[in-house]
Amino acid sequence: MAIEFNPRYANAWHNKGAVLGDLGRYDEALEAYDRAIEFNPRYASAWSNKGNVLGELGRYDDAREAYDKAIEFDPKFAVAWNNKGNVLGKLGRHDEAFEAYDKAIEIDPKFADAWNNKGLALLKLSRYVEALDACDKTIEIDPKYVDAWNNKILALLGLGRYDEALKACDKAIEIDPKYAINWNHKGIVLIMLGRYDEALKAYDKAIEIDPKYAMAWANRGIALQKLGRVPETNAALTKAKELGFKG
Repeated sequence: MAIEFNPRYANAWHNKGAVLGDLGRYDEALEAYDRAIEFNPRYASAWSNKGNVLGELGRYDDAREAYDKAIEFDPKFAVAWNNKGNVLGKLGRHDEAFEAYDKAIEIDPKFADAWNNKGLALLKLSRYVEALDACDKTIEIDPKYVDAWNNKILALLGLGRYDEALKACDKAIEIDPKYAINWNHKGIVLIMLGRYDEALKAYDKAIEIDPKYAMAWANRGIALQKLGRVPETNAALTKAKELGFKG
């Protein structure tokens, strides 16, 4: 192993951190990145990946500081800007997250993840027209980016454009028919269109894919309520609460 022959080899410590992070051994990964930074304090990738691990550990303020160090040493590090936006979003600082995503996009205009994350930040701010534009840009770059289709659904729902939202649901399902979120979102749109029987079928599909999907159980309860099926409504809502639904 390279570290055995040269314990001060920063790249080897960095690579060890990456492997440990992939294995979910975040505390050990953090130690490895700290060693890489000890031997090369200006190692932007080590700082950025340290931020990733800190984010996995729920240490969002520390993660933001790590991304800031990465950006200090490499101001054009688009991934670090994008990931900084992610932790700012976790901290509820959506305006700042939006700015970080814009910086990532300025550096790399074809950065689909940054466009998608910008759309999500705009959704959090209820800026639906701009969110829709960001989703469409993501999809232009990567037409099979299923999360961007789902964010587009939410933007269209916010704008009251339900028929278009339903078409976006069908596109998301076409891309990944085993992604439970796609079916849950289709159910939401069908509820808004007053098509309760179809909504129920969509929620049932989401639950078939992911039986522990609390939101889908709660939404199933709403569909059943709309259909006047009271006992089944109560059972679905009870199941949702058992699975941790807080709504």
